[in-house]
Amino acid sequence: MTKKTALLALTGGRCTPDILALQCIHPELVVILTSEEGYRDEATFVKFANNLPQHKIQLPTVHVESYDLDKVKQACLDICTQYPQTEWDWTFSISSCPKILAFGAYEIAQQLEIPCVYIDSRHKKIISFIKGIGVSSESFFHMSVDDYMEIFQRTRDKTNYDEKYRAYVQAHSQIAKIMACSADTPLFSKYMRDKKAKEKVEIPDLFPATSPLLRELEHHGAIHTHVYTDGRIECQFTNAAMASFLGKGDWLEVYTWSEVEKAGFADDNQWGYTLQSTAKNELDTVFTYDAQLIFTECKTDENPFKKKKASYLDAMNSKAEMLGRTYTTKVFVTNASKTLDGYANFWEQAQLRQIVVVTAEDLPNIGEILKKQAIDPDFPRK
Repeated sequence: MTKKTALLALTGGRCTPDILALQCIHPELVVILTSEEGYRDEATFVKFANNLPQHKIQLPTVHVESYDLDKVKQACLDICTQYPQTEWDWTFSISSCPKILAFGAYEIAQQLEIPCVYIDSRHKKIISFIKGIGVSSESFFHMSVDDYMEIFQRTRDKTNYDEKYRAYVQAHSQIAKIMACSADTPLFSKYMRDKKAKEKVEIPDLFPATSPLLRELEHHGAIHTHVYTDGRIECQFTNAAMASFLGKGDWLEVYTWSEVEKAGFADDNQWGYTLQSTAKNELDTVFTYDAQLIFTECKTDENPFKKKKASYLDAMNSKAEMLGRTYTTKVFVTNASKTLDGYANFWEQAQLRQIVVVTAEDLPNIGEILKKQAIDPDFPRK
């Protein structure tokens, strides 16, 4: 008979290492043992545990006198006795608790011959006393996006995954950078959005033929232009891949992905990551850092701050609910300017939902912005 997995979390300090223990062990049963002073982050820890698909039982928190070693040991024994080792594989986690609780738990773990885990999140170390848990520090703290998804029993949907297209546009990430850094891009996108390859589009007079954006895109083989003697400009994408890349907004995802790659801090970095689900849940860009997840929503709308502001932000929160809730970092990325109507209200709504907003003015520095959000987020992951 396969044993079920149980975690006794001895807590008291910051919850990050305790949450990492949940990610390591994937328990069906969780019990918190803490001092009489309590566990400040208990609600956050329990919320995260409840969000794990395999988690089924959350026993009431047990409080014990933190300076009475015998009472600590007895409390550990009493908890394990309720769910005997014949049916349950117990692990103790002592990463954030006071020293006496840790000593007591270690002695009982030694007596019962079960793992006693200490996770040092600052130095990226997993130390398992008595016996191993089969998880290395290297693989855990530098997990891939797929590994993170597996914790929440999520799988990537590759039904419409076009390897050839992805390789092509990634090889043309310089074009994405040109789009991201040009003030003419919103106007260009307005007239070229969803246009097919070699479909000729006349661009109004307010877009000058001397535009650096048009010249650079043509130089890189993304578009062809024709200027008539009366000053009219005709533009067309050179191929189907460029029509999708520039006309459907994929360039902003690829630019964001590329700048994260250049910044060199992420353990894994993906774009266009679709989750298997009844609804379409795509993470435009998503990366891991120290066993934590950061994802972005990239929008190239003419003004994303007005009509759809609530739906965009709420959709991001819905995705976060599936992947760790407030233990993820959410970043809304757009090439629209913060000077547009509706931005102030949109930003306020994003703040209420703990979502970082990156606008056109920020795009040249997006790699460093996302690095900062990974290492020192505006909204702490907890």
